[in-house]
Amino acid sequence: MRTSGLRAARLRAMLTQTELATSAKVARATVARMEAGEVARFATIRRIAKALRVEPAELLKSPTADAHEDR
Repeated sequence: MRTSGLRAARLRAMLTQTELATSAKVARATVARMEAGEVARFATIRRIAKALRVEPAELLKSPTADAHEDR
């Protein structure tokens, strides 16, 4: 699954990739790869969502989707 909303969620939480990775107990490279658009396992997405205190669906939606919902 692609996590196009991950970077936006991480920035809203005011976390670095390293801080998020530590909190989610994944490698920082995993966070970087996911932000770059690589496919991730759902188990990894759940761990990161839990660390960010968001639903996994939040990480899966496009950052531009919010802008289109307001129209």
